[in-house]
Amino acid sequence: MHSPQHTTLPDPLVRVEDLHRSFGDRHVLRGLTVDLPRHGTVGLVGRNGVGKTTLMGILAGQLRATGGTVTVAGGTPFENAAVMNRVCFTGVDVLYPPQWSVATVLSVAGARYPYWDQGMADDLTGRFGLRRFARMSALSTGQRSMVGIVVGLASRAPLTLLDEPYSGLDVQNRRLFYEVLADAREDDPRCIVLSTHQLADAGRVVDRLLVLGAQGSLSHDIDGAELGERVVRLTGSTARMTAVLDEVRNLPGARPTAMRDVAGSMSVDVDLDGGVLPDWPGVTRERLGTEDAVLALTGEPEP
Repeated sequence: MHSPQHTTLPDPLVRVEDLHRSFGDRHVLRGLTVDLPRHGTVGLVGRNGVGKTTLMGILAGQLRATGGTVTVAGGTPFENAAVMNRVCFTGVDVLYPPQWSVATVLSVAGARYPYWDQGMADDLTGRFGLRRFARMSALSTGQRSMVGIVVGLASRAPLTLLDEPYSGLDVQNRRLFYEVLADAREDDPRCIVLSTHQLADAGRVVDRLLVLGAQGSLSHDIDGAELGERVVRLTGSTARMTAVLDEVRNLPGARPTAMRDVAGSMSVDVDLDGGVLPDWPGVTRERLGTEDAVLALTGEPEP
């Protein structure tokens, strides 16, 4: 049963308004505005370098925003102990002293997080087959990912940030991750944010998908259940598709996002966003998987 601290927090738990973050003259996040609920699993996706990890670091209080406002659990997170006690930020790139054992990492995490669940940590360690006295320096990438998953979920932090939790996991352990994430969501509802490049996997486990665009702003905010219906690929002869494109551009809500024209055949990815496409003779259509759909959404619009 989850702690009362989860039910006394504000909803939305996180408010980000006009967030900017620069590193020198390099702008990573620009004008990002988004709310995150008290309960739910949110996927954070986008191409490399769009600021996913930077955003998580700001929410966790490890980085200061260059501009805009960020509140987590009612407070500003940067170097705010009261807020940081309610946030766990972990992932394969979180560095622990190489001589530490898995047991030491979990012991330190237990002392760090006020809502730590040692029973959950022990259970997850066993389910992932982690050797408690193995040194961190001896672990594979996948095993370090597992340690991060254990720390994140056992922290029971109201805001749990998992950065690339799939890194290095084989198919069996990815399936196990789905199971333990589902168990955590049911037993201890909270806000879980996971950033990932494993887009096909993300579509299975998130309630909501936030897509960061190349300019460091929020490109799309999509209900997880709707992503599979969001983008379609139309294919036909170049002559036929040229005429179809003119019709697509005039349909409410529909937007061509990518176009390929090879040897007299053309395919066009269309972001429906609530729009409905008619059937065109000589044109085939297919729903895109999560990965292709997100790539289509984050690509530059066709000319």
